[in-house]
Amino acid sequence: MEYTVAYRKTVYGGIRAYSSPLLDSYGVINAFPERHGGVSEGFYGSLNLPTSTGDMEENVRENTRRYLAAFGAVPETAVKSHQVHSDHILRVTSLDGGKGLLAPNVACDGLLTDEPDLTLLASSADCPLILLYSPDRHMIAAVHAGWRGTSLDIAGKAVNMFIKNGADVKSLVAFLPPSIGPCCFETDPDVPEAMNERFKGELDDYICEISPARYRVNLQGINAHALARRGMDPRRIEVAPICTCCHEDFYSHRRSKTQRGLSAALIRMSK
Repeated sequence: MEYTVAYRKTVYGGIRAYSSPLLDSYGVINAFPERHGGVSEGFYGSLNLPTSTGDMEENVRENTRRYLAAFGAVPETAVKSHQVHSDHILRVTSLDGGKGLLAPNVACDGLLTDEPDLTLLASSADCPLILLYSPDRHMIAAVHAGWRGTSLDIAGKAVNMFIKNGADVKSLVAFLPPSIGPCCFETDPDVPEAMNERFKGELDDYICEISPARYRVNLQGINAHALARRGMDPRRIEVAPICTCCHEDFYSHRRSKTQRGLSAALIRMSK
């Protein structure tokens, strides 16, 4: 197995969230919340974080404030990406603080920074997310890896960005919080074809044909493989293999289609 099953579930300021024990040990704030603890109503209930799903701005503003406050942050020092299912990763600074929290104006699928006290957020309602940290370079990233981004090897691109900035790949830490599992991610052939075009027969352990032209795909496993094949130590790739579609404590596009909210993982370094 090219990763380590490891996660911690804790309540922070009334919000239940999952974190990486290894990132926690470095003092890196990291979290992926359940959907409870906010003010949104109906199928947005209750900790919906973007307005792009149609929720009221005042609800999203309060949800964002509560979520960030639970982890010692404020909106003015946070940046959230607006996923476009690409492999584009944007380097951000404190000048970008406040962007993307309400309006979807940070069009990319990954954020990277070496500035402490800047909180990075990446949204999901099933898609895998990847939180990365370099202890030696003191740099973090938050990456959205939907199936299209996974097939473009956005995880590998993120590792390469760390390496190009002087990070030791063997010291990198990654956390993949809950996302849709292979139990629920059943697809047509286009998804495995896109994966195999990039990874060239490396994914037999993560793609299973269950009937003619129907497949189950382990996106978390593929992204962990993408990290490991770039040189990361599997012992430092921590995965929470909890399916967001199976468990109604999470938002899930596969389960609820467009009648749902979105969560967001966060990561931040202290000085």
